[in-house]
Amino acid sequence: MGAIAGDPRYISPEQVTGQSLDARSDLYSVGVLLYQTLTGKLPFDAQRDIDILLAQVRSEPRAPSSLNPTISQELDQIVFRSLKKDPNQRFTSAKEFREVLSAAETAETAQHPGHEVVTAPIPVSSHSPRKPQLRQALRAPLVLGVIGVAMAVAGIVWLATH
Repeated sequence: MGAIAGDPRYISPEQVTGQSLDARSDLYSVGVLLYQTLTGKLPFDAQRDIDILLAQVRSEPRAPSSLNPTISQELDQIVFRSLKKDPNQRFTSAKEFREVLSAAETAETAQHPGHEVVTAPIPVSSHSPRKPQLRQALRAPLVLGVIGVAMAVAGIVWLATH
């Protein structure tokens, strides 16, 4: 196995196994960030990097809704799709990923007016000085901002390599 560049917690299975990389590999990393944003945990984590790398290739993550019950089943499926081991089963582009997330938010809002796809954040720390109203007001823009930045970086990387 050759050298692996990047944090083992965020790299795609194809990067671990030395296969060719494309935008779908970056979208896997965005999926890891989305999982972490929604649950406060990584989909795969361990003491040793080798154990994380093996999990990236062989293990399936827990459903985000099992860690944060306010996450919809539709959002669970979006996260699972972004974390598929086979790149052919993931989103084909950042645009498709964004459209599916937007559609899920629109559907959830239509079904439950005033109700977001994720209704309650998982606190990062039990000693958070922020008030719940502020966290709730910042949650959707924060999630969309993290996804937007990650997708922009993925696009820039893709353009630079092609």
